[in-house]
Amino acid sequence: MQCEQECATESEQNWAELDIMFFAAKKAKIELLKEKMKQHWQAKEGQKLDKAAELVVDALIAHKQNNLETSEKWQELKDKFDQLWN
Repeated sequence: MQCEQECATESEQNWAELDIMFFAAKKAKIELLKEKMKQHWQAKEGQKLDKAAELVVDALIAHKQNNLETSEKWQELKDKFDQLWN
C-alpha cells in the first residue's frame, strides 16, 4: 500500500515537472519569436524607431528638468512623433 502511494506521488511529481518544462519551452518559443520580430522591425523601420526613441528620451529629460510643463511644448512633441509615422 505504501509503495502505491509513493509511486503515485512520484509519478505525479514527474508529470508536474514535465508540465513545467512544456511551459518553459512554450515561453522560450514566444521569446524567440519576439526576438525575430525585433530583428524585422529593426531592418524595416530602424531609423524611425531610433528617432522615436530619441524623441521619447529627450522628452523625458526635458520633463525631468521641468521644461516640458506647457501644453504647447507637449503638443510640439506629439506633432514630431506623429510626423515620424506619417
